[in-house]
Amino acid sequence: MSKMGWLHFLIEEADATNNQEELEKFLKEKGFKNTKIAAREFLKAYTELRDKAKAVGIKAEERLMI
Repeated sequence: MSKMGWLHFLIEEADATNNQEELEKFLKEKGFKNTKIAAREFLKAYTELRDKAKAVGIKAEERLMI
């Protein structure tokens, strides 16, 4: 999986589980200094995009949580 694909997956997981530990670990590996702030901002952007998509009728694919 590409780095961006993996980042997207980790953001979705953090949003769904309310646990951003793996996302922060990934961001640290990529050189982010303050991973808590970075993770929070990625999650904030994801939530805004998801909400805007819903508002115009775009539905995300349902996926199984393992």
